[in-house]
Amino acid sequence: MPPPLLRALDAGDAPFSPSQRDQFKVLKHIICFGYYTSLEGATQELAYQAIPGGFKGSIPLAQTGKGWGSLARY
Repeated sequence: MPPPLLRALDAGDAPFSPSQRDQFKVLKHIICFGYYTSLEGATQELAYQAIPGGFKGSIPLAQTGKGWGSLARY
């Protein structure tokens, strides 16, 4: 459990301002992103599989039901 000071900062309670709360949330996001995309975070903390469920080269579309794509906009 985080110390009371960090809980107050995360909640934006006094003596912290809303802008300090926002900056703290950005810092938390950057730290978590950095950790979970590192070698240790991706292989030791997360359950890593290069190809989850294995790879099946050629299967009929009717067997899967639909095609899959990314919703990310690169």
